[in-house]
Amino acid sequence: MDKSGYDKIILVEKSNISKMILSLSPQNITYLAIVLFGMIIGTILLIVWIIQKRRLANSGDYYAKNNTELDLWTYIKRNIALYGAFFCYVIGISGFFLLVL
Repeated sequence: MDKSGYDKIILVEKSNISKMILSLSPQNITYLAIVLFGMIIGTILLIVWIIQKRRLANSGDYYAKNNTELDLWTYIKRNIALYGAFFCYVIGISGFFLLVL
């Protein structure tokens, strides 16, 4: 197959993708936006949690057994980004299932 054949395949694929995007209903566009929002925000929150956990682990305060400040509320505050990330991932996966079905 010569180079022009590859160009034709690429053009056909690009036109199919543009037709698919243009053929999305407003409902499917909303579901796609929910999926993207959930995955992006969830990933950002997960990165924030990892950075915070590393910073606390480097200070030695996170794993200290004699740390009397580690009550339930402090534990929740330290892990709120992780809980938020999982919540956003659940929202994104739910939007994906609604988009596919």
